[in-house]
Amino acid sequence: MRSTRDPVEIARNYLLDNKMAEAAELKDIEKAIRKRIEAEVEQIRKDPFPPMSELYADIGVTKEHYVRGVEYNLTKHID
Repeated sequence: MRSTRDPVEIARNYLLDNKMAEAAELKDIEKAIRKRIEAEVEQIRKDPFPPMSELYADIGVTKEHYVRGVEYNLTKHID
């Protein structure tokens, strides 16, 4: 599944097949990204949880139908 449908792998193979990048170059980029993600995850784990009062803050609500198969009047609303 991953080798045929993974968009990152598809892009990687495209770049290599068309000689737009070298494998070592892409590996270095991948390592840098993984290092950054690990650092961000470590920081997130150190951050305190937000207060419960923020649980429903900044949530957008619309009366327009925008999800296929979901009716607005059947969803729960928090006022």
